[in-house]
Amino acid sequence: MAAPQVLTQDHLNQINQALQALNDADELMVRAAQAGIDVSSQQAQSQSARTQLQRIKQAFFPNG
Repeated sequence: MAAPQVLTQDHLNQINQALQALNDADELMVRAAQAGIDVSSQQAQSQSARTQLQRIKQAFFPNG
């Protein structure tokens, strides 16, 4: 018997939106760094969140 699908297509959409938001934030952080603002902490948080979301996506939506 196949395991029930825990996450839905809506969850995948939300994960993809969050990944896009992280990409958008990364662009802003690059500009902020160019302006001399220390964003190293935010960049680390962004990368951590991205890694977690990608792992969830890969585990639950390997073809997504």
